[in-house]
Amino acid sequence: MKHTNYEYRIPTIKKPVKLNHLRGFVVKYLSPTDFRGSRVKITDTRHRESVVLSYDYRIGHTTQQAIDYLLKCGISCDAFTSNDTTNLTTILSLDFETPLKGTK
Repeated sequence: MKHTNYEYRIPTIKKPVKLNHLRGFVVKYLSPTDFRGSRVKITDTRHRESVVLSYDYRIGHTTQQAIDYLLKCGISCDAFTSNDTTNLTTILSLDFETPLKGTK
């Protein structure tokens, strides 16, 4: 059985729902402007901090670049979800302590 760190009780359901409480990082592609090239923005939804990175063409994918950055910061990447309508990805982590380095 997978470890869970949160139990949600619904009065109409006898068995509690076991969930992981996760920290989210929203990943967004920023288009180039007249003055700046393509960029990747990572926003920590829990701590309301963000970092903007130059787009890395060697990696070639915003989600992969964000995962690489978070791992280098020491933040685990435990799951992700994508929204095809907004083209945003949210990377989820069980790590609530490690700061998002280079925050602005």
